[in-house]
Amino acid sequence: MTSASFAGSWTGVGSMPGDDSFESARIVVGECSLPALPELPSRGPGSDLIGRTAALLDGFTVSAVPSGWQLTDHPGIDHRRAISWLGQDLDAFEQACLAHQGWAKVQVCGPWTLAARIERASGQALLRDHGARRDLVTALEHAVTLHIRDVQRRLPAGVELLVQVDEPMVDQVLLGRVPTASGWATYRSVDKAEVRAGLNAVVEAISHAAATPIVHSCSNEPPLELFLEAGFAGLSFDQRVLAPSNVDLLAEAVENGVVLIPGVMGIEDAPAPTNLTKGGRSEPPMSEVLSTVSGVQRWWSAMGFTDRSPAENLALSPTCGLAGASPARVRVVLSRLQQMMTVLREDPDGDHATQ
Repeated sequence: MTSASFAGSWTGVGSMPGDDSFESARIVVGECSLPALPELPSRGPGSDLIGRTAALLDGFTVSAVPSGWQLTDHPGIDHRRAISWLGQDLDAFEQACLAHQGWAKVQVCGPWTLAARIERASGQALLRDHGARRDLVTALEHAVTLHIRDVQRRLPAGVELLVQVDEPMVDQVLLGRVPTASGWATYRSVDKAEVRAGLNAVVEAISHAAATPIVHSCSNEPPLELFLEAGFAGLSFDQRVLAPSNVDLLAEAVENGVVLIPGVMGIEDAPAPTNLTKGGRSEPPMSEVLSTVSGVQRWWSAMGFTDRSPAENLALSPTCGLAGASPARVRVVLSRLQQMMTVLREDPDGDHATQ
């Protein structure tokens, strides 16, 4: 099965509302063709992307501090809580996926956002030290490998696994815009070659563990070319803020088999969950679905693909996480994504959307 096989699906970015692992797992498996392991950051430190990934790292124990996460000598309550919550989330996801077939997705924080957000006891981010950056990449390679094996063991036979590497701060790392603890200065930029090598090391670890690596950044200026050079099989981004100058780069990526995962709607775009089917599922009015999907069709046409259905090379997602929504509104967002993908399959040229 090739990486392109998850094209035509719809998924979430990762974060979900509330603190109920089992409810969140039931929602994503029931509403998404590509369910993502839920993250529930409202539970507190350790359920967030940084704390959860840091807890997987061998040799890196962390504790929550007002500025984020800090290295400690021994595992404390925050570290142990992060591991416990991840175990609960995996148990819930495993149970919800018992009859699932196709693809599933888990998320980890990438090395450069981790380096920018984890600090030493001195308050200096790991980003400041070349040796710490190197050790962090190595630890993440090992952690990702073990995490993938655990998830694969839990999923039904035949389910293919995507691993989404979240890098919301990598553009700031490259541009030297990561602020120091005082806020009065910024850390020096990291060389592009080092950033690319670190990402590629994680990509290789994911691939060697028989999973497919994709990358997500909700930044206004994601370094898409760098992500492609690092070897990611899929690019996830906020399509609404992406610069038009990226069209040619993305078109070439599609030609090379990369799956694009545009974030096409946010929580704020979802109508109130008032239109429900008899089964309790949210069903947005078709006119609203067509209005939203027409933007995707125009964007696809701008890349020059007039003879190819977007569903052959795209998956759809929200623009970012859904932690700020209610469960009912989450269902509205995911239901709309499903309807959008149906339109892209049946009406790739947008004839109905423009009537």
